[in-house]
Amino acid sequence: TKKVAAQLSHLGRAVTVREVLYSLSSALGLDLIPRFNGIARPGDPVRYLADIARARALGWQPRVEWREGIRRYSHWFRSEAR
Repeated sequence: TKKVAAQLSHLGRAVTVREVLYSLSSALGLDLIPRFNGIARPGDPVRYLADIARARALGWQPRVEWREGIRRYSHWFRSEAR
């Protein structure tokens, strides 16, 4: 059998770090406001975009939109933290 990397996720478009932070904060019920002074450190990601072409070539299709994935993850995380 072929192995597919576990970090594959479906984004469909570039997602900014700020969008991910807001979504995760909201899903966890936190009231965080991301602050960015406009100065990025070398190597800091500006946006995330998964290339799922290899997974699609193996027959995989995304079933969960990224925000829904964050919602599900946060639900799992809260239930495991207890």
